[in-house]
Amino acid sequence: MKTLAKYIISSVLLVGNVGCADYLDNPPQGIQTIDNFYDNENQATQGLMSAYYWLSGDDWYYKDCFRFIGDVCSDDAFDGYSDQLDLTLLSKFDITPQNEWLDTEWNYSYKGIFHANIVIDRVPNAPFDDQEVKDQIVAEAKVLRAYQYFGLVRNFGGVILMDSESTEEDSNKPRSTEAETWAFIEADLLAAIPHLPTRGEQGSEELGRVTKGTAQALLAKVYLYQEKWAESLAQSKEVMNSGYALEANLATLWDGTTRNSLESIFEIQTSNDMSFALGTSFPTVSGSRNEKNGNVGGWGFDTPSSDLDNAFDADDPRRGFTIIRNMDKLDADGNPDVNGTPYYTFADNDTDGSNASGRINRKYFLKSSARTGQYWNDPYQYKIIRYADVLLMAAEAAYHTGDQSSAKNYVNQVRQRAIDNAATGHGMTLISSTGNQLLLDIYKERRLELAMEGERFYDLKRTGRMTQVIGDFVDYNMNSNTDYDAGNNKGSLWNESKHIFFPIPQTQIDLSNGAVKQNPGY
Repeated sequence: MKTLAKYIISSVLLVGNVGCADYLDNPPQGIQTIDNFYDNENQATQGLMSAYYWLSGDDWYYKDCFRFIGDVCSDDAFDGYSDQLDLTLLSKFDITPQNEWLDTEWNYSYKGIFHANIVIDRVPNAPFDDQEVKDQIVAEAKVLRAYQYFGLVRNFGGVILMDSESTEEDSNKPRSTEAETWAFIEADLLAAIPHLPTRGEQGSEELGRVTKGTAQALLAKVYLYQEKWAESLAQSKEVMNSGYALEANLATLWDGTTRNSLESIFEIQTSNDMSFALGTSFPTVSGSRNEKNGNVGGWGFDTPSSDLDNAFDADDPRRGFTIIRNMDKLDADGNPDVNGTPYYTFADNDTDGSNASGRINRKYFLKSSARTGQYWNDPYQYKIIRYADVLLMAAEAAYHTGDQSSAKNYVNQVRQRAIDNAATGHGMTLISSTGNQLLLDIYKERRLELAMEGERFYDLKRTGRMTQVIGDFVDYNMNSNTDYDAGNNKGSLWNESKHIFFPIPQTQIDLSNGAVKQNPGY
């Protein structure tokens, strides 16, 4: 995808870099401009790829870095060995409108929206006749736009809604309300769904592009955030009937090289092609700063907490596929080394200040034979939405619609996989609770299954549990924790009346000449 995106970007840059020399007064020959670009199906598809590009971008600080926020602003993780002061401040809730990470997330989200809007505006009038192809391209762009707005609304609340290519007047456009922003996202997804292929209808060369299931799963999550339980359950059921399935083997799911498995509903496509920087920095940015064997080093960001570690049942195999502890032994593929001679032995502790918890994120691990040696170009594919997430959303929605039997069925499909992957003689059982305890068990299963995937902070906020949970986390770290991360008071500054949303970046308020108003408390 990024190869085609770079083609679009280079074309636009070529036009933007034209100077004022006299010879340019002559009619240009063969110069590509945005006004004459969308002339055929191939160019329309290339334009669409520029919108896909902004799911990630070239470097770690474009879009990928902010995926850590859902971990480090919760009880699941610390910022780690971070030389990024503003990440540390976010994790501690010492937050101001001048925070660089917030400004970056805002800017790059709107770059994605801008490129999606170009496709949405121009493809319908492109001079080629295949209306079905046009409709699908526009539908994919609307899902990509909806996804960017989903990230913005859950971080900032109501934001500036752009439904077409931006103009000079848009620089002074005020924020819409949170409700209006959710409605805009819903409208995009509902308009897109009828024109998208199912996963089974995609050719192998199209895997990774948006499908009907992608739009429905994202819409289920959008409804979940608004507590539209029946609507969320209905969309989740649509996805369940679309051919997706849980990957049976956790080792396969998290081997770092499995691409677009049956569990994958939406994931960022990468390659280790060095010519176009098509890879990602996730394995490096979150990797261990110290190691005994192998080329598996990293920067040490986003380190799992002992609180998360302790939340797993003793026999739950997901712990080993989520967290690598100090001195854990792994085989050559990064799997827990139960028998035999370990290939990797991780040494990650806080004695040298390199790791706040003595742990790193196993889910972003990539074995040394798959690494390129360039931090920005590893072929790891970030899973934005997977089928397990949909089952857990369905469980929560079913509970709130009064169907506890279905809720248990959905959550236990996820838990059964963990049981099936556990060692012989494990003590894990399926969930059998009822009433409020069932809801709490669904919440816990969601934490364990999706740990270190950037969901926890947002789940705690939307379910109204953040204040209690982060308070318990601080109390544990300050008073009873005896692990590496003992004494860390991260979370003590949390204030629900202020931090339920992040501040709007001050740069954006200034650029709007005051038309954009700040969130309360900042």
